[in-house]
Amino acid sequence: MKYRSSIETSYLILATLADEKECAQYDMPQAVGKDYRTILRHLKKLEAYDLIQLARTEPAKKGGKDRKIYTLTLEGLVALLKIPGVFEPELMDTLATNYPDSLPLIFGKWQLFQKHGLKDLIINRLKKTLEEYPLLNPLLVVPKEELMSEPQLLRFLTIVYHNEKNARKHLTKLKKAERQLVASLERVLEHNITRKVLFDFLPREKEEYLRFLSVLKKDEELSAFITSEFDNLEKEYETYLMNLKSLRSWWESLEKAN
Repeated sequence: MKYRSSIETSYLILATLADEKECAQYDMPQAVGKDYRTILRHLKKLEAYDLIQLARTEPAKKGGKDRKIYTLTLEGLVALLKIPGVFEPELMDTLATNYPDSLPLIFGKWQLFQKHGLKDLIINRLKKTLEEYPLLNPLLVVPKEELMSEPQLLRFLTIVYHNEKNARKHLTKLKKAERQLVASLERVLEHNITRKVLFDFLPREKEEYLRFLSVLKKDEELSAFITSEFDNLEKEYETYLMNLKSLRSWWESLEKAN
């Protein structure tokens, strides 16, 4: 990618995974151009911040530890796409091919948008969405101290619970809760991005939006999403109107009392 020379190691790893979809940690030094110890340090940070995830492991060819194969998370994609100058059509085609499940109603429908001449529109709207989206990029606020490793956390919990067996039970619960929280936050992120790209159009774009909606209507999943968003919006306004009427009634009664 053209921007590789101007970004730090963490972004080089994200860029490598964007290009290749998956990459083994042992192959990253050659792909990224950094030594293995540096790669491991950055992988630890990226995984801790949920920007990458372990896709699978493979047996080592000559014995030893299994090969860890990493891929990007949705948060990792967003962190990469928030880099200025990244939104090139070729890169977006690659991301849509490699990560259709990260944004299924955007990347997963890429061929449909391309077929109807809407790809540039989607790219521009996705770019605008991510520029405005208030996502704190964890790579820009890396703590000075090292992240606590799992053995360190286990030792800490053993001190707290005075028993390693109990500590391991609580560690398992913490890891399960963390996975559930991360999955929940990723679903929210996916929905918010998808809504802003596909649903939130400005009034001055009415004709363009109507043409866009006519394409979405032809796809069952996209049509269901738009219908659901209209339903949700109606409920939001119904609640808002009820609260407004209640406030007005209170105001009028207060005025008469005086």
